[in-house]
Amino acid sequence: MHFKRLRSSKKVLIGGVLTVAVIAGAATMAVGSITSGAQIPLAPQFTAAQLNAYAGNDWITNGGDIKNDRYSSLTQISPSNVGTLKQAWATDLGVCPTHNSACGSEEATPIEYGGVMYYQTPKSDVFALDATTGQVLWHYAPVFDPGFSIGTGGREPGVAIGDGLIFAGQKDGNLVALNQQTGKVVWKTSLMPWQKGGSLD
Repeated sequence: MHFKRLRSSKKVLIGGVLTVAVIAGAATMAVGSITSGAQIPLAPQFTAAQLNAYAGNDWITNGGDIKNDRYSSLTQISPSNVGTLKQAWATDLGVCPTHNSACGSEEATPIEYGGVMYYQTPKSDVFALDATTGQVLWHYAPVFDPGFSIGTGGREPGVAIGDGLIFAGQKDGNLVALNQQTGKVVWKTSLMPWQKGGSLD
């Protein structure tokens, strides 16, 4: 069993620390938390209709739908109760201990499916987190070619999900597909080689 997190919950990303706020009492919707990658529900190969629909229990594209409407069809959070939102958890992702401008810009939109949140850092790391507790389920840390310098990382827009895979563009111009349950690389291909000035951001 898994948690269907309120999609209209407010998410704040600052300096490598991921914070999630939810309505007090919303945790009563939780019927169990995901404690291992083996329990991560696999996303299907989404249809055009699913990708075009407003987000509901899940947030399966960067903008909520492929039109980038950023609209949720859920109604649990409203103008009358939004003031009661409280922090549910905070997780330090540990990828930038300085917590300053050297960390890049935290601008990625998390993807959420089946109670699991997928997030990409400015330096192309990808995390799967239990959306109920903030527990890290897996962490993909890219290995870059010798001579490649990522610097601060700048920004990353986030990942895509579908067919049991997490897709992530990297600063070195590679596109990787990760196993949704383990974070292991299924395949990697170079789309915009960094040696030629390319970067996927």
